[in-house]
Amino acid sequence: MFPGSVFNPTTAGIGTHQLYYVYTNTNGCSNTAAATVSVTAPCTGINEIVSEEDAFTIFPNPSNGEFKITATKEMAVTITNELGQLVYTKQIKAANNYSVEVFGLSSGVYFIDNGAVRKKIVVVK
Repeated sequence: MFPGSVFNPTTAGIGTHQLYYVYTNTNGCSNTAAATVSVTAPCTGINEIVSEEDAFTIFPNPSNGEFKITATKEMAVTITNELGQLVYTKQIKAANNYSVEVFGLSSGVYFIDNGAVRKKIVVVK
């Protein structure tokens, strides 16, 4: 036992390891615990989880009718008005650095949809 030690699975390596914990409070009362930990593969990190909400961003929002849609992958997005009428369809591709600019919208509320995520943008002039 090593006082103040921290278990590191990468350092410990693959296999079964016994861990012991001893605790003593300020009144001198103490207790112990033991656990068996199994490391089955080298720990190399944690994969980043990207949600569908992060699939594209709109900036600025609210806007004056000019804004940019930026994505993390190729996709088609539609822009509809409050009545559900199609205003634009834009293709976001690697060739345009995964972003498109939108110009000339009148004041109002619009929705940008890629088939999985729908986001709102407000245009104020």
